[in-house]
Amino acid sequence: MTSRAGRGWRWLASFVVPQRLVRRSSAHHARLEVTLVRGRAILDGATVNYSYGGLHEVFKQAFERLEIARRDLHSVLVLGLGAGSVVHLLRRDCGVKAPITAVEIDPVIVELGRDYFGLSHWSNLEIVTADAVQWTTNSTRRFDLVVVDLFDEAEVPSACRTAEFLETLRERLTPGGMLAFNVVASKPGARVEADRFAAFFERTLGGTRVLQVRGNLVLVFERPRAESLVADGDPRRYSPR
Repeated sequence: MTSRAGRGWRWLASFVVPQRLVRRSSAHHARLEVTLVRGRAILDGATVNYSYGGLHEVFKQAFERLEIARRDLHSVLVLGLGAGSVVHLLRRDCGVKAPITAVEIDPVIVELGRDYFGLSHWSNLEIVTADAVQWTTNSTRRFDLVVVDLFDEAEVPSACRTAEFLETLRERLTPGGMLAFNVVASKPGARVEADRFAAFFERTLGGTRVLQVRGNLVLVFERPRAESLVADGDPRRYSPR
């Protein structure tokens, strides 16, 4: 185990040269690295940042522009937990106290989140290790905010780019609930595909707002409040899984 003095030296050194803390692999990711950069740990895949690097800044700016801190949230769903960057932003920056359910397919990432990013310290956080598409399809729960950050490196998996999945996400929203779907658009050739998906998102759900944030697109949909409460049931509560 690294001594306290050793950890302190690596923290200082990280302001000059990034310090790798651990490298792992899993059934879902050939390479996962936790690196200390300027005193802060980040989680990277083979080619992209997964938590607390550039991704953290994307959602930080998106949440500010969407005024998440001012929304009346009673329940939140995060698809693609990573090491917990989105949870950190919701709790610390936005002051969200509502229960958060976070779905992450890779148990190794969850383990890294607990070991290096304090994931276990957050209260009112339910972590589900599962495939996000399957989980949302099988669930009947409703949420006031759904944040989608599902990637295989820089690509949104094909199963997450279908009309069926988008319609399922819509059904996971309470009337008036918000969906924020992150798409990488900064990689070579990625902008064309991102724009194509944004158009498909709009055709499927309608009423789409597109935020351009640090080279990414965050696609935003709000479920109308005026939908029938008889059809939807209680608009503020979700039923147990």
